[in-house]
Amino acid sequence: MSEARRILGGMDDSAPITRFDGAALADGLFLIGQAWVKRLTADDRGAAEDETAAVRLLGRDTVAAIRMMILEGDLPRPELGPGGMDAWLEHCRRAGSGEWKLMRVTPPSGREAQRRQEEDFLARLAEIRAEAEAQNGIEPAPDARPAKPMSLADELRKMGLM
Repeated sequence: MSEARRILGGMDDSAPITRFDGAALADGLFLIGQAWVKRLTADDRGAAEDETAAVRLLGRDTVAAIRMMILEGDLPRPELGPGGMDAWLEHCRRAGSGEWKLMRVTPPSGREAQRRQEEDFLARLAEIRAEAEAQNGIEPAPDARPAKPMSLADELRKMGLM
């Protein structure tokens, strides 16, 4: 997985996806390219201003991923001198017209990922239980799984052990 893909997020099917409007993406790309060239001329203040504007349009992680795409050669490198920005500006035009698109996949938070794992675990546990009951000829009980997962302490209280 490239560094840009890592920054933008994994390709988890359940993760929220942000699709960027072509005009906003083109503007953001233009600002990133402009900041790149300003850095080449040692105009760090101007570069920081342009990057801040790009972050407002696209988000910090997306700007970082685009910079990484430039470094990896996935996007043209903005350069100084005659024709140095031609390929970059063409890429900005393609983004604005919808010929080039960018999506950001936002991985779930740690809490959300844990909740999904618990749901998956409880669902698999119910399957295992049903399979075991079927193998042993036991009439399957109605879904005994609580609507909301119970804590171990609640389970022990329910069994009268606490």
